[in-house]
Amino acid sequence: SGTLVRHWRDLELPGCEVYLSEEGGKLHVADAVRERCTFQQGDVLTGELPEGPFGLVSCRNLLGYFRGDSLATAWRNVASRVGPGGQLLMDPFVSAGEEMQLVRDLMQEAGWTRTYPDGDFYRAP
Repeated sequence: SGTLVRHWRDLELPGCEVYLSEEGGKLHVADAVRERCTFQQGDVLTGELPEGPFGLVSCRNLLGYFRGDSLATAWRNVASRVGPGGQLLMDPFVSAGEEMQLVRDLMQEAGWTRTYPDGDFYRAP
């Protein structure tokens, strides 16, 4: 639909207004962006996901529901769909929440880097 539930940090990155607009507390993705994207579903625990690799994978409102081995499995399956140098968009909770330290450790071990100092985009190795 191109409509997202707005998070308070979504509009903080410089230049994002070119791609996102806000109306009624929701974000709307610009038509020019939506025309270049496809949205697909899968199962992060079984790994039954679209093949990839993709230049951008959005993983929002997902990993926070898992802990332990399930969290590690879900992250690995999602991350495996991002192509070399591609971007993974995560929740602020994953970037900073104490419960998500496992994900941050796995990302560091695998060579992922944060694209913006305060953003939730990560670049694949």
